[in-house]
Amino acid sequence: MSARNRAEVVDANLVEWLRGEGAREPDPAETFTHVSAAAVARGGEAVRPGSRLTRATAVRLFEAMVGSRHLDLLARRLRAKGEAFYTIGGSGHESNAVLGELLRTDDPAFLHYRSGAFVLARGAKDPHAFDAWRHIVYGLVASREEAIAGGRHKVFGSRAAWIVPLTSTIGSHAPRAVGMAFALERAKRIGLDLPLSRDAVVVCGFGDASLNHSTTQGALNAACWAAYQRHPIPVLFVCEDNGTGISVPSPRGWVATVARGRVPQLHYVRADGTDLAACYDATAEAVDHCRKRRGPVFLHLEVTRLLGHAGSDVETTYRTIADIERAEAKDPVLAAARFLVEQAILDPSTVLRVYEAARRRADALAAEAIATPKLTSADEVVEPLAPIDRAAVASEATRPAPADARARLFGGDAKLPERSSKPRHLAFLLNRALLDLMAKYPGLLVFGEDVGKKGGVYHVTAELQLLAGRARCFDTLLDEQTILGLALGAGLLGMLPSPEIQYLAYVHNALDQIRGEACSMAFFSRGQFTNPMVVRIAGLAYQKGFGGHFHNDNSVGALLDIPGIIVAAPARPDDAVRMLRSCFALAQACGSVVVFLEPIALYMQKDLHAHGDGGWLARYPEPGEHADLGRAEVIHASDDGDRITIVTYANGLYLSLRAARILRDEGVACRLVDLRWLAPLDHETVAEQVAATGRLLMVDECRRTGGGVADQVIAEATRRLGADGFALGRVDAVDTYIPLGDAANLVLPQVDDIVAAGRRLAEASAPARRSVEA
Repeated sequence: MSARNRAEVVDANLVEWLRGEGAREPDPAETFTHVSAAAVARGGEAVRPGSRLTRATAVRLFEAMVGSRHLDLLARRLRAKGEAFYTIGGSGHESNAVLGELLRTDDPAFLHYRSGAFVLARGAKDPHAFDAWRHIVYGLVASREEAIAGGRHKVFGSRAAWIVPLTSTIGSHAPRAVGMAFALERAKRIGLDLPLSRDAVVVCGFGDASLNHSTTQGALNAACWAAYQRHPIPVLFVCEDNGTGISVPSPRGWVATVARGRVPQLHYVRADGTDLAACYDATAEAVDHCRKRRGPVFLHLEVTRLLGHAGSDVETTYRTIADIERAEAKDPVLAAARFLVEQAILDPSTVLRVYEAARRRADALAAEAIATPKLTSADEVVEPLAPIDRAAVASEATRPAPADARARLFGGDAKLPERSSKPRHLAFLLNRALLDLMAKYPGLLVFGEDVGKKGGVYHVTAELQLLAGRARCFDTLLDEQTILGLALGAGLLGMLPSPEIQYLAYVHNALDQIRGEACSMAFFSRGQFTNPMVVRIAGLAYQKGFGGHFHNDNSVGALLDIPGIIVAAPARPDDAVRMLRSCFALAQACGSVVVFLEPIALYMQKDLHAHGDGGWLARYPEPGEHADLGRAEVIHASDDGDRITIVTYANGLYLSLRAARILRDEGVACRLVDLRWLAPLDHETVAEQVAATGRLLMVDECRRTGGGVADQVIAEATRRLGADGFALGRVDAVDTYIPLGDAANLVLPQVDDIVAAGRRLAEASAPARRSVEA
């Protein structure tokens, strides 16, 4: 039997039962929409002795449940006509409406994709602020006028109702939910104003199959780890357990075993989704515990799944008709209808009127939604991706930090870093810059592995905890997904998180937290939600004395592939400070997700050309000095006589400056372009400087086929200048993992490699200089 026919069966089951109970057919022309609370006899009374569920609330929940059911049925009808594009629904999960009823509209919600009834119940609390029905229907047809994603995806989301849009719930949102719960309490501790009530809780929904995902397990572990140490962590995990992950059944009893087997600090509550009153009471207990105790709660909501995984799912390929019918017998909407009739809360005719009114409402909204405009251009699609207001960023970057805050953190005006005339190395200046920024931004949090008392593996965060306090600079557990999830949650609350990932190789353990969660947020919410953050990553190669590929990782291609991300890669100490200021200004002013890639090998570097020359030391830049986003810096350019343009970044700049001196002594003058920003790249400056010499030597410390920087630079220079517009040389790393010790130098660009490539390129014929195409 087709999925559509199965939908017809589920629809008919309720209608036929009501007719059997004597329900009269509603008048098709009536304008009835819902049952008002005043129309419910004895509406304030409990539905049964000992229950907290009132008769009026039971009716309100039923209306949300049948609304969700009809929106599922609508999605399938529209998909059959080619007018809808999403058919994963909540049929069988409608009892999650009790969560929408019991939680407040400022309790942030990270929802399972079967949570339509939750959304309708929350929307009913203030339909003028959040029209949940229209939101869902417009999302089904990818309407440009849908209020949150604007046709970019079918998501549940509302700024007014604090429903954070998600594009998947395989567990990738769980670290963010835990992070927000932690940050909610941390903000109160450091005296920040919050956009939420002080006793707000965070709800995080997922299915029984997603419970097994390592990301979900990591989030549960992080919440328990925090609670075990008596850190308040008000997160309500809701596992909507229908017993099946697409086609794979979950082991019977597995969810309860996993949840109950953790530390005592994780409070477990079971709720039967087929018993409306029992489900309401259990959920109320879970919400109350989370709100009052400020600790993690696991609500095990037992539900069923109807109509398959989605409209395209042929359920009979892996389930028998008997199995499907057993699931349909546990239909929570049918169970709720029976309950209302049996308890004499509503008569069968009124229940049928409610049910058919929801159908009419869904159909009317569908006709409206289909007629709305859709996205019709690439510019429309990418508009909310990562909007940058350069004027706002410049204004924010030059805005001074409060003088008293700076003096307090640095220990007096005389100790302000710009007062020192002593040039210092990269690690020290970054340390001073971070402390300076903590004085400027009260909501700036620095956290990660070993960043607290130890001050980081390379001492970049040394004494920040001592000077700014343990609440603002702190160690985390060893889990990059949790570290980034904390940043995601804190950013949504308006804080300015700066997580540290200890090594570039480690970020690959958690890259989806940046790609699928952080950078997609503005895109799928049209900028209504943002995740401002500056992720500091110690990375790249050339470490001396130890390493191997985990500590000498030269892979940035995976970062550069993420839409909307900003990637900064400084080289010189003073420039790093200016760039870091701009990065925080970007996050603050535009909600940007920024990765600040710090070259480990240059942290403690002092000299450039000869021992003791101090050529890589610098003084701390004056407050207000900053680097323009996406602007490369040209070094050693002369008006005439330069024969080669070397384009590079990070460690490559250090190596190229050394090579350029050797080439200059041989009569080959070079100008250098320090890219500084790897996303976005400054193609305009590169093309101008390559056009000036007719020769491009690309020095990229990353692997040749790793999808890194060199390919983009060369391809765009070729587009702007033409395939015969310049002679090309290239020095980059071998396609391999980086080995231990001196063997690393065999596979990484060296000064001698750059010099040799420069000599060959200098002998090549350069084309006539030409204008640059935009």
